[in-house]
Amino acid sequence: MKKVQCEMCGSNDLIKHNGLFQCSYCGMQYTLEEAKKLYVEGTVKIDNSDFINKQLRNARRAYEKEDWEEVEKYYNIVEQHDPSNIEAIFYSSFAKVKLSLLDSNVYKRGQKFHVLARSISVLDDHYDKTKGRDNEITIKRISADILNLTCCSFIYNYSKRTVNGITSTYNDRYKTYEMFGRICISFIESLENIIKIDEQLYMYYILADQARYVSKQRAIKRRIRKAYKKKVIYAYDKIKEIDPNAVLPSIGFFKEDNFITRIINMFK
Repeated sequence: MKKVQCEMCGSNDLIKHNGLFQCSYCGMQYTLEEAKKLYVEGTVKIDNSDFINKQLRNARRAYEKEDWEEVEKYYNIVEQHDPSNIEAIFYSSFAKVKLSLLDSNVYKRGQKFHVLARSISVLDDHYDKTKGRDNEITIKRISADILNLTCCSFIYNYSKRTVNGITSTYNDRYKTYEMFGRICISFIESLENIIKIDEQLYMYYILADQARYVSKQRAIKRRIRKAYKKKVIYAYDKIKEIDPNAVLPSIGFFKEDNFITRIINMFK
């Protein structure tokens, strides 16, 4: 049986548009004569690696320019053609989160963070240990971007009201800080699953950095912060076990025995 195959991306889905045949995936157009030459015999095995690599380059260029709409666009294309690409899985959602920081609607922002958390949760499902160095580059990059995200400026809501001569103020910044912490937690959980199938020294350094942030994030409940303090210690122990000569920074956790902190924690 003959099947048509796009020479650019390997897709079999061509539609006629304005007298030309257009690939529904990459947009490549063919005349009737050119389209006839695209028919091949038998079952078609699509090799669209060149197309995927091109879109990855586009996505990375957009990332360097911090053009988050384009980042989302190109990584979405990559994910459509390669659903197991962990770089695309993460950054197609990460771009949405970056854009949400410019929106004062904290509930819409929460929805974007929720999508990112879900995307992170499946990274370990698609992790391919045979990719070695590529995995290391991607995971280190993801970790750095998550931690950089927690330092980003964002729009938040601020209000002031006066009752019986007493003026009080309110802002919802803590909600976004809590979202930052939840993203770190999602990444830690996925990373711990990856470690089970492909333990690497660099992963414990990342685990320590991520858990350290969670342990210090005051928007996260105290009991959770304490649990992640233990994860930092665990990661440091594993690093020393694998590399006895490793020089590790001081843990330096916030003290939580002062009066004000205890009062804050009563309402969490």
